[in-house]
Amino acid sequence: RVRFDSFFGLGSAFLQAYLTGNDAGDTYNLDRSTILRLQGVEKTQSIELSGVVDKSKVYDAEFQHNFSPLEGHFITWGGQWSLWKPNTEGTLLNDGPNRPPITVNEVGAYLQYENEMVDKLRMTAIGRYDYNEAFGEQFSPKVGLSYTAGNHNFRITYNKAYQNPDLTNGFLNVT
Repeated sequence: RVRFDSFFGLGSAFLQAYLTGNDAGDTYNLDRSTILRLQGVEKTQSIELSGVVDKSKVYDAEFQHNFSPLEGHFITWGGQWSLWKPNTEGTLLNDGPNRPPITVNEVGAYLQYENEMVDKLRMTAIGRYDYNEAFGEQFSPKVGLSYTAGNHNFRITYNKAYQNPDLTNGFLNVT
């Protein structure tokens, strides 16, 4: 993670990137193991046949920049990128032997504008665009007004939020 307190002399920014990995270890599907046991398979073998593999990785990167071009005007913009590379060897997802690996790119960008319209009254407008290779694109707007009176804040907002389904919704192995 890198933070810039003076990003080209115009506000502050940060950049971060990270990798997340999984290892399911000795995890197994209890439902499948129970069904096998009911069919007469011994316990050790039913657990072995119900094993879950998860060697998945997710690569992420984010950037955000904040600045104030004029007094009372504040802009924040940024973007995110994720590359999902699940690897369950067919035990959970459709990525098993004789199937191509699953990779899903996801990108997002946002822009936020805030304006102190008059003393104690602030207007905020935000737009975010997201694109996911597996689930398509989405635009999420948000607008709001906030008023400060002493120690109290009053706010009215409208927004439309969206969350991509997780990968099991598009790639679950149900066989």
